[in-house]
Amino acid sequence: MKLNPLERIVVETIPRRFWQLQVVRWMARAATPAPGGRLLEIGCGTGHALHWLRRAFGPQQLTAVDLDRRMLTAAMDRLRETPGIGAALACADASRLPFASGTFDAVVGFGFLHHVPRWQLALAEVARVLRPGGYYFLEEFYPALYQNMLTRHLLVHPEENRFVSSDLHAEWTAVGFETLARFELRPYYVLAVGRYVSGGRGEAVPASKENLLSDCDAR
Repeated sequence: MKLNPLERIVVETIPRRFWQLQVVRWMARAATPAPGGRLLEIGCGTGHALHWLRRAFGPQQLTAVDLDRRMLTAAMDRLRETPGIGAALACADASRLPFASGTFDAVVGFGFLHHVPRWQLALAEVARVLRPGGYYFLEEFYPALYQNMLTRHLLVHPEENRFVSSDLHAEWTAVGFETLARFELRPYYVLAVGRYVSGGRGEAVPASKENLLSDCDAR
């Protein structure tokens, strides 16, 4: 599900950018993949975090995807204005990633999972595209923050199949992640770093290119 106009404004504010930088620093302290690997950011928006990810993790290949073409256009403009980031951008649905299994050494997601109606599929997709031993750096929000009496009238999120801490942890373990670091402000927010170990429950099937582009145009 794409962000509504208010959410697009919020993610572009200076406080959100500042907090996102602190999150990247926390992630890098918690675990650091070997430099020179392949890193994927899911839900990159306008690309503010890409240069921080480049500096913090030093990937040889940096890829970023989002479901909203308008956000990706802004991210492309940002890349042109900021030499040295060197990221590849693509329009993709998080629950149908167009990458082969085991493609990436690390995946980063800043609050994208709670926007996905079938978030379990998206989490399985993160596991699928990681190589065994790869890292998932997660920032997420729980319904108490985005579906309370005030925010539910201002923000747009899926109404059903939501996750709280116990749900996320159970699915996280089921798809094959072991937790390396975790920070929670219950019942609102969580940061976590996991390592993917093979043998998780099932694998989602990646989308074809045709379905991928249709998903991006339709939602």
